[in-house]
Amino acid sequence: ITAASATNLAITLPDVATDPNFLVSVTSPSTSKFAVQSGANDVFMIQPSADLVKIQDNAGNLAFNFNTSTSTLRIYENIASPVNYLELYYDNATSKGIVKVNSGTLELGSGSGPISLEAGAGAAVTILGHAASSFITDTASALTITAAAASTWSTSAGALTLTSAAAATWSTSAGTLTVQAGGGTVSLGTSTILTANAGLTVNSGGATALTIDSGAAINIGNTNATSVSLCNSAACDTINIGNLATVDADTIILGDTLDSLTIASTGLNVTSGGALSGITTLSTSGDWTWTATTPGITINAGEVWTLGNGVATDNISFDLTNNFFRVGDATNGLTLDVDTGPVYAGTARLTKRITLMPEYAGATLTGDGTNNTGTMTSDNMTSTPFRNYYQWANTQGTAQDYDIWIKVPLPADFSAMAATPTLSIDTYSSDLTNGTVLVTVYDTSNTADCTSAAFTPTGAINTWETKTQTTCLDTGTYAADGIMTIRIKLTGAATTGVTRVNTIFFNYLAKF
Repeated sequence: ITAASATNLAITLPDVATDPNFLVSVTSPSTSKFAVQSGANDVFMIQPSADLVKIQDNAGNLAFNFNTSTSTLRIYENIASPVNYLELYYDNATSKGIVKVNSGTLELGSGSGPISLEAGAGAAVTILGHAASSFITDTASALTITAAAASTWSTSAGALTLTSAAAATWSTSAGTLTVQAGGGTVSLGTSTILTANAGLTVNSGGATALTIDSGAAINIGNTNATSVSLCNSAACDTINIGNLATVDADTIILGDTLDSLTIASTGLNVTSGGALSGITTLSTSGDWTWTATTPGITINAGEVWTLGNGVATDNISFDLTNNFFRVGDATNGLTLDVDTGPVYAGTARLTKRITLMPEYAGATLTGDGTNNTGTMTSDNMTSTPFRNYYQWANTQGTAQDYDIWIKVPLPADFSAMAATPTLSIDTYSSDLTNGTVLVTVYDTSNTADCTSAAFTPTGAINTWETKTQTTCLDTGTYAADGIMTIRIKLTGAATTGVTRVNTIFFNYLAKF
């Protein structure tokens, strides 16, 4: 069928539901097109002069547009007067097949079915974002990206973001999984977990720094880690922790009260650019070696430096407020003071002995005014053990007595009587019943500590015995450089009684 120029040839087809609406129209060569119309609108049109193939609805809303000159296919949104579209074409300049949208989000697939992006044998699949890019699941579904061999996710400059509304997995069944940014940033989000069934390695190649940062805490090995290694290679030279010079101070915590910290086996050097402070406990199972020619420890004025095992009585301390050195503590210890000299306290005090032998220094002989007739002499046994002694002899028909009064100065180092305050005296008697030795002790304030305490031998007559009492030095007040008094009453039995007294001794605790 031939039509003259500038005329149309129309074949009208009846529409049983409406007026005749469908026709085929061919225009002249200047506007040549082949169209199927409905209600005066082209619902299908081929226009070689405009390089177009279009499909529209009967209202004229464009749905499908193929440009034959650029080989570009556009599929429009399903609304009146659509402006947004999906575009598909092959870019000869970049040798890339392009699928894009002019606005909004490009989504592959819907429903519950899986989506696969697969390249042919030997080819790679590359997903490239020239600006910020996202992989997102918008439901509670998992996002899984799996490679059977080595794979690379990268951006040439911008950020690469992978986001999942639920658990997400990055994995390789055999090769290496690499997450990298060519010059931009790789972000792992705010609550992302990297999980590996075998070893997991986060690596920065070459001289490029690997940075792990967070606005809150960064946790490594908090749950199941059996060990954490940092800088565990021959090429690793320095570990910096809290090394950024800022106006705020850093706090570095290693372990807790149940943990132990082991740093190197030999040859460990700990250095500081300034003062090393804030260390409250420092312990080692080995020896410490000071390599400096004249090593020293400097302590701030007014401080107390303590070395010990945590038990105060086993400590060694330097008090720079009071200028003394102490082993132990103030209750039980030795204090070396440059001003007052050494002082022992408590269990650290030395035990010393005061011994008196006839004739006693500071002694006088006196009677009590009644039955004092007899002979008092001082003598020596002249045979081993060569005792010096006082002897009271009685020839009267009744018992007679006489007293020895001894003034005993306590030394300047006196602190207290011994823990078990025992007074010991060697005595001798020819009559254990009537030839008695009775002792009264007065403390340094002249108050009686014991009165007429018995020191008479109890074993055999005419035999020396060392007699003791623990009630003569236990309650009195005794002061260093004070003078205590001991009164010994010797009683001789009637007619031939002889009573003797020899060495007197007792122990005390010295404060230096």
